[in-house]
Amino acid sequence: MSNNITNRLLKLKEDIEEAKASLNRLEGKQESLYNNLKSEFGCSSIEEGQEKLKALLEELTGKREDIQRQLDRLEEQYEW
Repeated sequence: MSNNITNRLLKLKEDIEEAKASLNRLEGKQESLYNNLKSEFGCSSIEEGQEKLKALLEELTGKREDIQRQLDRLEEQYEW
């Protein structure tokens, strides 16, 4: 019976060690992603990144609309 408990405790210890290692890897990846966010987009937080993304998407939408208006005008002028 005590052997069974010992085995269970050893298994739990092993599981804890694996979880710690996994957590360390994930924290390293998270830090890397934050560094990329900062260096590539100048954002220091996820919230700031989301705001930047929203602004960029709005800018993209505006540029697409401008291009479409210009294309429509060209088609009207030159009767494609």
